[in-house]
Amino acid sequence: EIRTDLQPARRELANLILARDFFASAQGSEDRVAFGVVECILQLACARAETADHLRSAPPAFGSKGFIRKLGLTSANALTTTWNADLVHRGLCVYAGYTQEPADQFVEGVRADLEEQTAELTRKVKRLEREEKAIVSLLDLGVTRKQTEQLLPTDCREERIAKYERHLHNLLTSTLHELERLQARREGEVVSPPAVADVNVTVAADLG
Repeated sequence: EIRTDLQPARRELANLILARDFFASAQGSEDRVAFGVVECILQLACARAETADHLRSAPPAFGSKGFIRKLGLTSANALTTTWNADLVHRGLCVYAGYTQEPADQFVEGVRADLEEQTAELTRKVKRLEREEKAIVSLLDLGVTRKQTEQLLPTDCREERIAKYERHLHNLLTSTLHELERLQARREGEVVSPPAVADVNVTVAADLG
C-alpha cells in the first residue's frame, strides 16, 4: 500500500518541481513546455481562481472546451496541443481575468502555491520512503528469523542431540586424559594406571 502511494507521489512531485522551475527559469515565448508541467500550473491557477474573493463567474476547468476557446485554440484537446511558454502565460491570464487581482500578482500567487505544494509533497515522499524502508527491514528480519527457526531441530530432537553432545564430551575428556598420561610417561614420570572399578548390581526379586 505504501508503494502504491509512493509511486504516483514521486511522479507528481517530479512534475511539480518542473512546474516550479518553470517560473524560476528564463523561458522564451516559443519554448516548448511538457504537458505534465502545463497541467500542474494551470490546474493550480484554476483552483486559485475558484477560491478568489468576489468571483465574477466560475472559471472553466483546465482542458475543457470553454478553456480552449478562451485561449483561441483550434485544437479541442489540451493533451494534443503543442504548449509553449507564451501559451502557458496566456492560460494564467485567462484565470487571472476571473479574479480582481492584477495578472502579475495572480501569477506570483500561483508560483507561491507551487512552492508550497512542492515542499509539502516532498515531505510526504520522504515520509513514505522512510516507512517503506522500515517495512522492508522488518520483512527481512522476519525472513531471517524464519530461516533461523528452520535450522533448529523439532519433534523433541533437542534432548537426543544434547545426550549425543554429552557422550562426545565424555569421549573427548577421556581421550585428553589418556594423552596427558602418555606425554607424562614419555617424559619419564611415573604414571599410575587408571583406576577402574567394576561394579555388579544385583537386584533381588521379592517373591514373598
